[in-house]
Amino acid sequence: MLKKLIDGNRVALIGPSPHLKNSNNGSFIDSFDTVIRINELGVSESLIDDYGSKTNVAFLTLTEQSVPVYKEMIKKLDLNSLNLIVHPRDKLNFNPYEKTYSKKSSFEYFNELNLNIDLFQIEKPSFEERCEYFSCFPTTGALAIQEILNYDFESLYICGFSFYTTKYKWNEGRKNFMKAYSGNISEHNIRKPGHDINNEVLSLKKLIAENINRNISGDNLFKKIILSKSNVYFKTKQFFNYNINIDNFKNILKLTIRKLKL
Repeated sequence: MLKKLIDGNRVALIGPSPHLKNSNNGSFIDSFDTVIRINELGVSESLIDDYGSKTNVAFLTLTEQSVPVYKEMIKKLDLNSLNLIVHPRDKLNFNPYEKTYSKKSSFEYFNELNLNIDLFQIEKPSFEERCEYFSCFPTTGALAIQEILNYDFESLYICGFSFYTTKYKWNEGRKNFMKAYSGNISEHNIRKPGHDINNEVLSLKKLIAENINRNISGDNLFKKIILSKSNVYFKTKQFFNYNINIDNFKNILKLTIRKLKL
């Protein structure tokens, strides 16, 4: 099914970064044959003008923690254009660094969503092999890019990925849904990642360079961070965001106080 939705088509891969807000990019995104989103089943109505309304494929990490978030999305989003869900990690969410597995399989978590939509489980290469490629535990977005490059698309447009260089990780719609994950968004949405984003960016730059003759484009941030031969822009933004970041200091202080109260 994924091959059918990508081969010969103009494909847009859209991340949930807040930097697309006020871009008025929605109609452009919806003009693509296939629109793929990351850990989102669709788009909140208030964000359609900037993020588009169409979602044909959703790359989802199906875990015990994520299922409540997706259930909230199912209640509130229009899923009429959704044809396929892709789980890009191991069937039992094997973590090669911690040597742990999830309690249930991706298929069991998917069944809890009660969706009449196909599920595609990526099995080769294994998640452990993909971790080795990225030299880290890769984000769902990175895994999606790697998988899409295996197919024969007419063109690929990538936007909505800030690689944690914006003030917040997600747009308002995704942020509100993430409350189902923790009950309190403050500890999750500040920009600092839980992934080794440095190795991920370097690996993606290499991956895209290996596909340089294909029709791949992106928004300004993707061009500056991934399509650029230099890594200066990313490292500069990263330095200021992580080291001169009042919002992050405030968040760390809040989390510290919360832990002390416990």
